[in-house]
Amino acid sequence: MQSLLLHAFLLIFLPLSNADSINGCAPKKDSPVKGFDISYYHYPMIPSKGSNKCFTFDPVYVQYNYLHGDYQTYGGGLLGTSKGVTDLSFSLGERDSCNPPVNGKLPANYNFNDPITITNFSMLITGYFYAQKSGEYEFSLDYVDDLSYVNIGAGKAFDCCHKQISVTDPGPFDLSTIWPKTSDTATVTLLEGFYYPLRIFYINRQSLAELKISFKDPDGIVHHNFDGYIYSVPDGHECPAIITTTTIPWTGTFTSTYTTQSTITGSDGSETDESIIVIETPEVETATTKYTPWTGT
Repeated sequence: MQSLLLHAFLLIFLPLSNADSINGCAPKKDSPVKGFDISYYHYPMIPSKGSNKCFTFDPVYVQYNYLHGDYQTYGGGLLGTSKGVTDLSFSLGERDSCNPPVNGKLPANYNFNDPITITNFSMLITGYFYAQKSGEYEFSLDYVDDLSYVNIGAGKAFDCCHKQISVTDPGPFDLSTIWPKTSDTATVTLLEGFYYPLRIFYINRQSLAELKISFKDPDGIVHHNFDGYIYSVPDGHECPAIITTTTIPWTGTFTSTYTTQSTITGSDGSETDESIIVIETPEVETATTKYTPWTGT
């Protein structure tokens, strides 16, 4: 059973920056829960030679295996988790020439009260970015100390409603910063009404820690808080976005493309969204022959 939404909007296909393709998800309408899920991990430092007080950073963060799953068990492993986070901004620590490990707490917006070594830790931030409107979204790592890697879209960040079994094996990174590089941006085109997996991996390898991330919506408004845009969805049956295309003739002289949305009600009563891309093409007039009688021979 389908109920067609009343509104229709122009769909403009725009080139992606730093990303090849962006696929979305269509979870059950009652399943998304506000905020990012975050897992915190220990990231060890290495004692400097000839000193028991000074430390340097561990270079393992550039290794493929570490970035694709080994972070879960490397060093001290998992330190804890938090949920419902919408504001990712923080700045921690004071500079010390010897860079010793320092215990502390993340700010209140992280919903995590346990002390960790704020000088050396990593965290995996995951959620489903909800596109309130179709168009271009610009994601920005505004300032990162020391490293961050970001993936956007199903199959690149993780699979729709299959996060746990796919999140450790991301695709090529859409945004990345490694100190002294501190910022990066990527522009993607998203469809209204769908949820797009977003995976942010952050590492503070030593000393000061800072993360500032934002996005610009299709209206040009910059958001430093993801409230109303980021959700968590429980794993279950795969829930890829359903997008169909239909071509119809019309009386215009050019080709027009727009989308409508419909709501699909499953056999269990759950509702998901479907997007229909409608391509209107000019009607083709065929030649006709008309015979008119006259008095000639």
